[in-house]
Amino acid sequence: MAFGLFGVSVLITVTLYCLKDVFLWRKALKRELAGLAKKRETCPPQTRKALLLVANQSLSALSISSRSESAIRQIPLWLTTLAGCYYPGESEPCLQATPERIIRSVEASLPRYQKILRRPGFHHVARLSIRDIAETPGFTGFIRRFRSLWLMRYLVADLLLYLGELAVAVYSEQHPSPNGGVAADVEETLREISSLQPSTQMTYPENIQRIRNSLVGIPGILVKEPTPAELGVALVSVSEILAASCFPDSSVPLHEAKIGPLVSRLGVFLSSVSRREDYPLRARILSLRLSTLFNPGRLSDRLLPRKIEERLEKTLRVSGWLKWPLKVYLMTSSGVFWKFAADAGWYAGRKTLLVLFFGRCFDQAVQEIDTVFRLSCRTTRDHDDPKSAIDSFATV
Repeated sequence: MAFGLFGVSVLITVTLYCLKDVFLWRKALKRELAGLAKKRETCPPQTRKALLLVANQSLSALSISSRSESAIRQIPLWLTTLAGCYYPGESEPCLQATPERIIRSVEASLPRYQKILRRPGFHHVARLSIRDIAETPGFTGFIRRFRSLWLMRYLVADLLLYLGELAVAVYSEQHPSPNGGVAADVEETLREISSLQPSTQMTYPENIQRIRNSLVGIPGILVKEPTPAELGVALVSVSEILAASCFPDSSVPLHEAKIGPLVSRLGVFLSSVSRREDYPLRARILSLRLSTLFNPGRLSDRLLPRKIEERLEKTLRVSGWLKWPLKVYLMTSSGVFWKFAADAGWYAGRKTLLVLFFGRCFDQAVQEIDTVFRLSCRTTRDHDDPKSAIDSFATV
């Protein structure tokens, strides 16, 4: 009897020791949520509402019935709801942000992201792949499986909390939109674009270059503009190519990605977004709302004369992206089509800015995706201590 009680006590002690990181991460999250609740007490009504949505979404990820992939799929709709707290009358509230505000908010949020990488227990889930999480272990792996599932819940909840607070920071600073002055300032804006220095073009294998060209290449972008959703589809296609090259024997190469590289390289991507020196853009361009870039608006409501349309692609091929908008504007303003100068110039200007934004985002994302799978492949072969393995990729 005594021996049985001793055995039970040892088993309980070992179990609690194995689960200590679960309790510590839970405690850290409760502290973050308590700070959020305190912050809500002194916020304006719209921010109070947004922060409540952030807290509820994070808490819902901790529910036993919640699935991590479901919470991730709901992120676009959730972000739209958060932005709608500040722009209730807009059909696309997410597009009311400006690049300048996004850059500043991401830069300020990086220390908070670093805290996620240092959470107790992160080194346990860091070595897991997406496939590992989906697999069902035998009885001997029950405790490890239980720990991993809860640590993944806390990781997803922590990431949602971070993303929600970042969105609130982006949209809570409302300011007069420069959109109304676009027509009057078209020439000045186009001159800013023309003065930019071209960035170095990345070199890709043919199959990846084809995907990039379908997003921001000529002549496709002249008739169909890229969208965030299309960028996502393009990056998934690139991920499949890169995953297959690193894990040729896997039935589902994408599922071989490790959680550690995924989370840490997302931090590196965010850090690159916040580096102002990497953006050759001027203040006027960075202060434009995304709705000005993604939606044609009044300047492009009117169809351009066919003769202007015929000259657009020819001028682009001769001038290059950065010089193209101003040349189109000057070309039309000095002839019989002077009434269409602003429309034609801003049409070309928008296309160029979309190429710059989407092209840079694609290039940086592809670089990080490639690193994720290379690190995942390396850590798959590494049987050293998990803490020493995570040190190689847990720095943002």
